[in-house]
Amino acid sequence: MKKNLAALMLGATAAWTVTSATAGEIEDVNARLEVLERQNAAIRKENAALRARTSSCAKKIRG
Repeated sequence: MKKNLAALMLGATAAWTVTSATAGEIEDVNARLEVLERQNAAIRKENAALRARTSSCAKKIRG
């Protein structure tokens, strides 16, 4: 019973926190998300280039 009550209170607190976020906070989060998405895209691009380079080197070694 105590665990259920604690979970309910935690959920209610989280819901209240989300709904009480200001417009400025939401803009900050969205801006940060945009930055992270760009960084993630750059990392994926770099990984693909490294995979291609590694694959090319492996083919040269194998002959």
